[in-house]
Amino acid sequence: MFVLPVMASAYAHQNDLSTADVEHAVAVEIERLGDPRYAERVDAKRRLLDIGLRAFDAILEATDHHDPEVAAMSEELLHALTRDWARRADPPWVRRILSDYGDKSIHARLVTVRTLGGDEKNHTIPALCRVCRFDPSPRVSREAAIAILGRNGFESNQDRLQAAREAEAALTQECGASRRVAPQWVSLAIETEISPSQRLDEWNRAIEVEDRVLQKNASKTDESILAALMRHRLIAALDTDNSTALIEAAQSLVVLDEEGAPERLVEMLDFLADAESWETIDHLLATELKRIETKKALYLQARFAHRRGQINEAEDFAQQAFETDPASTATAAIGGRVRVGPRIILAEELYDAGFVEWARRELRAAGGEAVRPISFDNAFARWRLADSLQDAERFREAAELLAELSAAISESQHTRRLYKSIASRSGKYLPPETTVNARRWLYEAHAHKSSGDSSGEVDALEKAISQDPSDADVLIAMYRVENASEAFSSDTRRRIVELCEEFEEFIAENPGEPTWLNQWAWLVSNTEGDYAKAVRYSRRSLEFSPGEPGYLDTLGRCLYSTGDLEAAREVQQQAVDKEPTMLVMQRQLDLIERAIAERDSTGLESTEEGP
Repeated sequence: MFVLPVMASAYAHQNDLSTADVEHAVAVEIERLGDPRYAERVDAKRRLLDIGLRAFDAILEATDHHDPEVAAMSEELLHALTRDWARRADPPWVRRILSDYGDKSIHARLVTVRTLGGDEKNHTIPALCRVCRFDPSPRVSREAAIAILGRNGFESNQDRLQAAREAEAALTQECGASRRVAPQWVSLAIETEISPSQRLDEWNRAIEVEDRVLQKNASKTDESILAALMRHRLIAALDTDNSTALIEAAQSLVVLDEEGAPERLVEMLDFLADAESWETIDHLLATELKRIETKKALYLQARFAHRRGQINEAEDFAQQAFETDPASTATAAIGGRVRVGPRIILAEELYDAGFVEWARRELRAAGGEAVRPISFDNAFARWRLADSLQDAERFREAAELLAELSAAISESQHTRRLYKSIASRSGKYLPPETTVNARRWLYEAHAHKSSGDSSGEVDALEKAISQDPSDADVLIAMYRVENASEAFSSDTRRRIVELCEEFEEFIAENPGEPTWLNQWAWLVSNTEGDYAKAVRYSRRSLEFSPGEPGYLDTLGRCLYSTGDLEAAREVQQQAVDKEPTMLVMQRQLDLIERAIAERDSTGLESTEEGP
């Protein structure tokens, strides 16, 4: 923890002194650090240690003192004052991270700050406030402030700012107010929540100063820090009635640097659309859309027309966008070694924005009329489109797409080797051939079940499991076959037990990997087994991947299986909020809601099997 020594000296009761008195005392003692008499220098150092962290800002400034002796002793004092960074109130994992913080290089401290900033539960805010105030590096101090405020996005996190308010109040009471730039940003963000219109000028001044620092000394700051400050100015401007200030704040963020302008423009337009600030959106679309490639720009106009309720206009823009050839240079690398075409990039962006049918249309175009010759684009387009269609319960169409892909892959040894090479180089984006085949037959089985063909369903599932015995979704579908033969049901249960044992082995071999924990929990919670253990495994997976929508979906199912319906609904709603376009997650939420309604009306638990 931070140590504020209490020594028998003239400043032993310095907390009772006024700020001006403390500042005067510190200034006197700092000058004495350069006294030609050794005893005086030692006494000055002792007195400054007695004053403690209330002297930090002045000592930090003195590290640039014209007297080398004063500068050197100030460096020693800084290290002594900030020897221990953790406090008892910090969570154990935070204390571990901070145990050797003061001995780390600047780069290593920046990594630590980013790790602390990734905590969504705000447990690290007090530690980040200490780093913001007391890390001697201007860059690390700034990064800590931005970690508190949020580097990306435009939403002001009130819970986070409240935690910062409490931490800052405690530090101010203990150590006095800070003169450093970065803690003042945190205070400004806190105050902006109370009176945004009164703080707009202060944001303007803070950004002007930081821009000058960036031009003069790039080691202290960078454009991402300046961009974060500009985002908070935009939030403040939005909460005022000053449309001119809002437009100026938005445009200054767009033009910060050419390379990042398109991404920031799209992000900002989404934020402004959420706030229904259509006047500003119209201005930005009229003046800044030229920064974006034509096809993507048309889709942006379509998206914001749709969000505004102008459906016919939105469809017209979307049709123009679809008919516009994508820029040949708009490709991106994925998996490290495979390049993906612009239609697929656009399709994924449209999916993320919630425009699923527009995305599917682009994928169909990216896939082409035929799979042959196999390429990443035509294989991935079919795989991704099939997944989207099965989510919409259009199982027959999904199965047909994968049948095409499967036939092209298995045409010869050459095509098999070619697909394997493409899939391995793409990382997680394309699955092995066996998974393609298993999913093809799984979707066939769902299609047969929808039409009441139980014989066709069983036959397709047997083909699916023969292709990939480790596919938990195939086993879940097998478990849910109605009126299955005893032999089929017995074989299914045996396979479930064996696959659970296989997942357990993977868990033991990879203790920090959440995938197998999630797979075990998903399989058991949808079939049979230790439901309480499934909940524990699912929660553990989320410890490794906090907020992962698929893992939240699994936890929702696990809680439903144990009968904890209110908790299941809460978790499932989180999953839906994070992935609103995934209908299967919404169907599971509907299942939980029906179970709660049935319980409340009859006093009995629902026995529905789930989506």
